[in-house]
Amino acid sequence: MAVNHASVSKATGIARSTLYRHWPEAIRLRDDAFKPAARSLKAAPETQGPLRADLKRMLTLLLIALTETPWSRIAPQVISAAQARG
Repeated sequence: MAVNHASVSKATGIARSTLYRHWPEAIRLRDDAFKPAARSLKAAPETQGPLRADLKRMLTLLLIALTETPWSRIAPQVISAAQARG
């Protein structure tokens, strides 16, 4: 599902005019919609060396974030939006 004024209005029942009043640009609407999911990632990556172990730890955290948090549903939208802006 695309995150835009129309889809948010349909999913939430909030009038599009209200959404436009608070978020005139769709990118700001998306950014604010994604913030709560980003806050759910509470574990900061630890770097203790060696590099291979640090990378494995960070990739494990990323995998957990992409499978066990709201990011699993959000990540494709973020990637799509980034490609469109590219």
